[in-house]
This record gives sequence, structure tokens and C-alpha cells, in this order.
Amino acid sequence: MPTSNPSVSVVTVNWNLPEETARCVASILAGDYPRQQVVVVDNASTDDSVARLRARFGERITLLEAESNLYYGGGCNLGIAWSLAHGADCVLVLNNDTWIAPDMVTRLVRLAEAHPDAGIVAPMILCADEPRRIWALGSERHRWLPMPRDIGRGALDRGQFRVPRQVDYVTGCAMLIRREALAAGTPFDSRYTMYYEDADLCARVRARGLTIWVEPRAKMWHLGSASAALRSATSRYQRTRHRVLFYRQHPHGRWPLATHLAVLLSEVARGVRDVLRGHPHVAWAAWQGFRDGSRQRIHE
Repeated sequence: MPTSNPSVSVVTVNWNLPEETARCVASILAGDYPRQQVVVVDNASTDDSVARLRARFGERITLLEAESNLYYGGGCNLGIAWSLAHGADCVLVLNNDTWIAPDMVTRLVRLAEAHPDAGIVAPMILCADEPRRIWALGSERHRWLPMPRDIGRGALDRGQFRVPRQVDYVTGCAMLIRREALAAGTPFDSRYTMYYEDADLCARVRARGLTIWVEPRAKMWHLGSASAALRSATSRYQRTRHRVLFYRQHPHGRWPLATHLAVLLSEVARGVRDVLRGHPHVAWAAWQGFRDGSRQRIHE
């Protein structure tokens, strides 16, 4: 990576949420990083998203129109491919239901420059409805635990996280990915259509000997899964299916079977809650996801 202001392409994916996407794009354009471009991938929206985004931002953004809904990972892959073809040194993938601090991109780039082996760098993500509450700050694997442990999730940001730290996983809600980490293979595995594509990418990046970092001083705010909320049963099916697939493909802990059991028990508990809340169709979708994730081939 060049030592002075590497070029950054910021990729965000829209599906029927033009207002949220416009707010995200506006926050990127208001940032202080001098060498950035904004790429919006529209995932075949059925509303007037494309016209509204083009009318508001014009040539300040690159707007790519997918022929069909590629979901988040596929939409990001389309934007990443365009960005690399146009010479980007880094690609920042960003959920569209977010907005960023003006110095966020600068802080992420500076941390990446300080660590030549860094493949991915991510910010502190805070909750939009509670601006000081941490939504995500990376996760760490532990030898004896069946699943990674989230760092700081749900805590109030009181400045207790000041020092950048190396982690095992960061969320695809926001990740700055160096070109070197994208050079081999497809960025996001197309089998993970909605969830765990980020965890799978992190696992593959670390397997190549690159590191993953979080920069707590780089901050942004997240509304939540606004696109997924438009179709909760589908969202639940995809999350459960890909959760099972991920832990089968990337075993954790000393006893991988324990992880599979932990996933099963947690999904059963969620299913019971869904039924009690009057959403049996969501519980059924989760069960189908668990079944299909257990049957799916790990290597294709």
C-alpha cells in the first residue's frame, strides 16, 4: 500500500432504501479523506431508488445497477470488482443504513498503513438510537470456547477502548479491505447470500497470513438491518443456514461438535421465543435454515 493517501473506494449496497442510502453517502462525502470515491450498487430495487440517488448526487458517485438482487455479499462483490478495475488501493464496504464520522476513513487508512500485514481494518460501530452504545468492535476466538467472543458489544463508549487491537473477526457492516487481501479469489463467497459472508472472508484472510484490526477511534453509527427487516422470515432462514455452514466450514474450539450443538440449542431457544411471540413461520424458517445449512456441501 502506498504511504501517502492510498485511494479508497467506498462501496455501499442499496435495496429499496434510498433515504437511508442517501444519508450514508452524504456522510461519506462530508468526510475529510482526500482520495476517495463512492460506489453505490443498487440491487435491482423495485422502487425509484436509482432515480432519487442519481438526482441527488449526480456525478459525485458511481451508481452501478445490478440486473437482479445479488444480496449484500454479491452486491459488494460487484462494487469491489469495479473499484479494483479502476485502481483502488483499498475498498471500504459499508452498510447503507449507517453514517460515519468525518475522520473515520482517514483513521482506518492510517492504521492500515501502520501495519503492512493488515488485510482488514474496521471501526467502532455505535447504535444509531443510543449514540454511545457499542454495536460492534470485533470478535476474538478462544481455544476453549465454541464461538468467538464479542468485544465491548452493548457497552457504553466511555473512552475505555482507545488503542487499536488485532482481532479475529469484524462485521461486514464496515470493513476497509486492502487490495492485497482481495487479490486472490472472490471477496465474498456467493454461498453466503445474506449473513456470515463477512466472517467467512475474515477467516480466509487470516488463513493467508494477514491480520485484522479494529480502530476504536474511527467511529460510525448503525441503524440496524433495515433491508433484512423488510423480509424477516427470509432473513431468519438465511442467518441460520449460513451460521451453521460457517461453523462447519471453519471449526472453532477444541471440539467442533460442541459448536454445532451450541448453534442448535441457541436456535431452538430462539424458535421457542418466536412461537410464543406469535411468529411460528419465523421459527419454521429458522429450522429449515438449520437443516439446509447442515446438509450443504462445505467445499463447492
